[in-house]
Amino acid sequence: MESQIETYQLLIMAAAAAFLILPFLTTFNELLTSVVVKLGLSPYLRDWAVPAVGRMAAAILRYCCGVQTYVTDSGLLLDAWGRSVNVVLEWNCIGWQTLVLLIVTLVVGLQGNYTCGSKILCILVGVEGTLLFNIGRIVLVMLVALSLGEVPAIIFHDYGGTILSLGWLVAFWYFSQERILRPSAEATAVGGVFNLEEAGGR
Repeated sequence: MESQIETYQLLIMAAAAAFLILPFLTTFNELLTSVVVKLGLSPYLRDWAVPAVGRMAAAILRYCCGVQTYVTDSGLLLDAWGRSVNVVLEWNCIGWQTLVLLIVTLVVGLQGNYTCGSKILCILVGVEGTLLFNIGRIVLVMLVALSLGEVPAIIFHDYGGTILSLGWLVAFWYFSQERILRPSAEATAVGGVFNLEEAGGR
């Protein structure tokens, strides 16, 4: 019973933190968008990244969700459950902001004394996982649009997607700390010296 209460408390704290940080993430995304536009990178995202993401999302919708999906010049045409929806994919909505946030957290999170191999593995898992997460998020938005309509899909895209992105980064770093990152031999040796000194002090 006590463990269940602690779990509920943790969920409430995580939800509160997500809503507190939501305005910051929204502002951060807007700042990133303006920087990308000023650097002239938006055409590359629109012409290269958007079609690739659209094809991957279409494959998942078609083969995993049973949705008849057709790739168009502007996005995807969905046909299922007696409804047809034309979803427009914008270059600013494919999740590259989450990848930027991941890179920022990697710069900070990999400062510790970890082995080179575990750092490389952490980066690979983070990048691949972020790409898969963004594809899944886009698929969810499209399913919401198909089943509930445009307005719920927009709300889910603007707010639910941001919270999910935060949740993904938290889950990634928890998994990395528990399963991927390993202390280097130097850090282990230093830890051993501290333990010996503490033991001698007793």
